[in-house]
Amino acid sequence: MKFLILFAQAHEKFRIHELEALAEVEGLDVDLSGYSDDYPYLEVELASEHDAKRLVSRSFLIRSVYRVFGQGWSYDDVHAQTKGENFEFMGEKSFRFDFMCFQGSRTKDQQVDIINGFRYLNLAGPVRMKKPDVAFTLIEQFGLLEKEPKYIWFTSFVSDSDRHQIDVYNLKKRPFIGTTSFDAEMAFVTCNMAKIQKNDVVYDPFSGTGSFPVAAAYLEAIVFGSDIDIRSLKGYDKNFKFYNREKNLWGVSVMDFTHNALRKDLVFDAIVCDPPYGVREIIKVCGSKNPEKFAGKENVLIDNVPAHLRPEYIHPKRPYSLDLLLSDLLEFAAARLKVKGRLSFWMPLASDDPLSAPTHAKLRIVSSIPQAFNKWQRWLITYEKRPEGELGETKSVESKQAFRAKYFSGFKE
Repeated sequence: MKFLILFAQAHEKFRIHELEALAEVEGLDVDLSGYSDDYPYLEVELASEHDAKRLVSRSFLIRSVYRVFGQGWSYDDVHAQTKGENFEFMGEKSFRFDFMCFQGSRTKDQQVDIINGFRYLNLAGPVRMKKPDVAFTLIEQFGLLEKEPKYIWFTSFVSDSDRHQIDVYNLKKRPFIGTTSFDAEMAFVTCNMAKIQKNDVVYDPFSGTGSFPVAAAYLEAIVFGSDIDIRSLKGYDKNFKFYNREKNLWGVSVMDFTHNALRKDLVFDAIVCDPPYGVREIIKVCGSKNPEKFAGKENVLIDNVPAHLRPEYIHPKRPYSLDLLLSDLLEFAAARLKVKGRLSFWMPLASDDPLSAPTHAKLRIVSSIPQAFNKWQRWLITYEKRPEGELGETKSVESKQAFRAKYFSGFKE
């Protein structure tokens, strides 16, 4: 069966990568080679409508999917193909006709004339404008300033995607957010790129207010988060309660990721995160910038308890570089991910800087996708853990600490 996928007209560079990941999650062998960033639709061949629903059901960059009965450069072509289709499945089912026009429009009279052209279908069921059993949809692609469509599909609606959840999970509706909270749409896309599924154990080492864990919890994963800053975690559970996802929250910890306290045999299905860039939050780890200044302070007692073991103790912190942090992240993922488990994280770059993503022998890069802003961009980089015995190259990146300086200078040379 042929189906037509309609994409959201946003984040064009991310759409095909999300769809590829979802096809792998659902175990569907589908040819996506016809995709183009320039068009909001893609024709695919699938075995059934059930497979089409599975493919798009949890996408956030797809709008909907339709079954194609006929298509062509004119309605004569469409009718010729449609007459060769079997519509016995309709029986007494109710139906209606919809129009979807890109870069053009149809008057009501034109729509009625076109619909009447399908009388030969001999549909026996009643017309029902609200919640029909089958919604036939005529999708027309117009050229710029052209009065007649340059291509037409006659289809029936199969399924919507999960894109409506972006509004439900909008940051403005959450009871607890912070300066580093990540927008819901791209948090969902990140989770899909990591191929997160129900009951997966997912970790965000720079969790902040929980943007990625909340998105993963919607996908019914078991989530764990940590952050070095206790302030961002004090209302952490509020968002999970707000969305009735407390059961998906395994826990949260105040912890320096580079000196993490997790047991060595703990394995994750996926790791998703947005490491600090040094812009809204300074990159810091536990330790002293001036070790000599803190020499001997581990011996300080308060009520006969070492000061650093008391619950109110705040550990000193020292600056850290983004390149070292990313190296630590890849090393952690290589050790703690299951085989074929994925790491998806975001990395900032000035717009004129070429991407140089770090690599690890036990991880392969699946995709690198840029999201452009005015004078800078952030890249969503996804890795997958290689099978045992398969090794690639380990390469660290040059220091991106300069990104902070470039950002606050307005990216001036």
